[in-house]
Amino acid sequence: MTLPDFNKNVKKVTKTEEISDEKITDRAISCFKNFVQVASLEANEPERGTEDVARPDASSFVELLSVHNAPSKKVYFNFLNKIYDESVEHINEYQSYFFEIVREQSKAKNVFDVRSITAGISQFI
Repeated sequence: MTLPDFNKNVKKVTKTEEISDEKITDRAISCFKNFVQVASLEANEPERGTEDVARPDASSFVELLSVHNAPSKKVYFNFLNKIYDESVEHINEYQSYFFEIVREQSKAKNVFDVRSITAGISQFI
């Protein structure tokens, strides 16, 4: 006789770590700066093989939305509030590409929340 697997229907609970607004901002800004660095390398050195150049990545930004108790509204507001002070020269060139990657990766992790994102952007504006 086989015993039923009681763990089969138990949802896995992942522990989330709450982080401060300052850390949220720092992580998001750092992710954007790394993204810009890789994207500019990719754009400025097309002769390099694609295997040599990593694709720009926004996973640290997405991690804020999925792993930590950081609401999308807060992540986007804090990011936009700080990035416009620090990296104006990179915003025009890389912002739309960055958020395209964020959208792709957020959707893949089921953490793409349009209402919260819009609320964060509206709060910034």
